[in-house]
Amino acid sequence: MKRKNVVIGVICAMILIAVIFALVSLFSGKYTAKPLILNTINLRANFDNPVARAEAITEINKIVADLNDAGINEGWRAMAACIPETCSDDEYMNFILSAVNNRPKDIEYSEIIKELVKVHRFWGDSTNVIVFSQSLTNTNNLVNELHFSTAVNAWNRIVECNGECEDYDNLFFDLIKIIVEL
Repeated sequence: MKRKNVVIGVICAMILIAVIFALVSLFSGKYTAKPLILNTINLRANFDNPVARAEAITEINKIVADLNDAGINEGWRAMAACIPETCSDDEYMNFILSAVNNRPKDIEYSEIIKELVKVHRFWGDSTNVIVFSQSLTNTNNLVNELHFSTAVNAWNRIVECNGECEDYDNLFFDLIKIIVEL
């Protein structure tokens, strides 16, 4: 009789574990914010290539549908509205920020990206000196704490550029890509 109870208990435990795994896989999507951000950067970089642009848009749309997050959906609708013409760098940054704000656990260094977007937005803006200075200080500290030379070097290029070089925007997107891939 005891052996029968043990066997039944083990079978019930195995069924319970299988049900839990099934529920977890059912409610967790296939994607995270990482491929969403990387595809957004890819879309920006390949905007003039119609095939690469179409592939990036298709992939982003698939990820957005899988994530099924109201904030990301809203960000995607806003960005999709500018795609027929040309999206500004701020529109790309806003969409990246919506992904980071709504899925911060998907990206290990999401705080760096949030600060980096603020730095990008306010560099050279004399009306937001305090916000800019705080974000610049925070970004500098966070990037240097990474002790990852590729990120530190990319950040140093941004600082050296001082908002005035031709690659200013590209440098920010390059650093975001490096941080997301960490």
